[in-house]
Amino acid sequence: MDVGAAQAVWDFLNAGGVLGVLVFVLWAVYSGKLVTRREFDDLKEDRDRWRESSLRATDLSDRALLEAERRGFETSRRSSSENHTT
Repeated sequence: MDVGAAQAVWDFLNAGGVLGVLVFVLWAVYSGKLVTRREFDDLKEDRDRWRESSLRATDLSDRALLEAERRGFETSRRSSSENHTT
């Protein structure tokens, strides 16, 4: 936020008093700039569940590729020159 906009908000809050603060808080909640603590915690838990799921899926695919290579199958992890036989 630039200085002019910050000054305009400050002037609005000073002129409006409690009503100005209430309107500002309602606007912030409505526009999504201010969220409740419960909503924030829910979003954080959801983010952590997605991250954990992604890491588990990545780990599972890495283990599958390693097992395939151990059994002698060619995988995309090897360079293309290793995959071509002459």
